[in-house]
Order: sequence, then C-alpha cells, then structure tokens
Amino acid sequence: MPDDIIIDMDGNDQGAAMIAILQKLGETEEAVAALYRAYAEVWPADGAFWRTLAKTEDGHRAYIGHVIVMVRERPDDFRPVHFFSVEMLDTFIKKIQGHAVMARAGQLNEKQALYEAHQIENMALESELALLFKSGNAEFLRFSATILSEEKEHRDAIHRLIQERYPK
Repeated sequence: MPDDIIIDMDGNDQGAAMIAILQKLGETEEAVAALYRAYAEVWPADGAFWRTLAKTEDGHRAYIGHVIVMVRERPDDFRPVHFFSVEMLDTFIKKIQGHAVMARAGQLNEKQALYEAHQIENMALESELALLFKSGNAEFLRFSATILSEEKEHRDAIHRLIQERYPK
C-alpha cells in the first residue's frame, strides 16, 4: 500500500486503508508520548506532569491497537466516513520527533515547548478517530468518549501551566 494513500470511499481497499490510518494514528500517539518524555527529561521540575501526559498517550496508542483488532474482527460494525492521508500523518510524526530532538539539544525553551504541546493537543487527531467511523459498537463509542475527555484534560492542563508561567 502506498504511503500517500487517500482512499476513495467506494474503493475495494477500505479495510486496508482504515487499518493503515489507524496504525499511523497509533504511531502519532507514540511520537507525542516520546515528545512528552523528552520534555520530562529536559525540564525535570515538571517531569511528573509530562510523564503523566505521556502515559495517557501510551493508553491512547493501546486503545487504537484495540480498535484495529475490532475493525479486523468485526468490519461490519464500522463504516468509514472520513479518511486521512497517511503521508500527512507521517509529516506530523516527523515534526513531533524533530521537536523532541530540539528539546534534548537545548534548542527549545520551556515556553516554546508548552506552546508546541498545546498546539499538538489542539490538533486533536485523537478526536478524529471518533469521526473516522460511524459505528454503533458500544466499546468503540466508550473508548472514543474517553479519549475525547482525556484530550480536553490535556489541553486544559497545558493551558493552565502556560497561564501560570507566562501570564499576559
């Protein structure tokens, strides 16, 4: 399957495309968790904060892995309604990985890191997971609601830290 796949909704590769997109979303979660762990190393005073966010991102990746299994086992429970470009997700992952490298190299200050994290959480790719499928699958709906709630908590926590450290 090509890396820049954007699937026609009537195409025969819908299942494969959904799995490829879900896998990339999982890789995105992994990259965000690694970024937050890098921040924890670079700014140890806030290490617990960043490690907590990273652990939640790890949970999101695990959830996406579970969704992949559900889609493979019960494809009729999931009707695709929205697709992402895998290439776009790869670009986003590389950007996140680049910020982790920059943080470790001392090329980002704390304020820049906080704003980058806030921007990542505002992009809300996880919320797109809930929009990727129409499904009545109760487990999928419950997990999607949990991820949306945690995503909002991340945004709010980062925003509060920005406001505390850098009030206007």
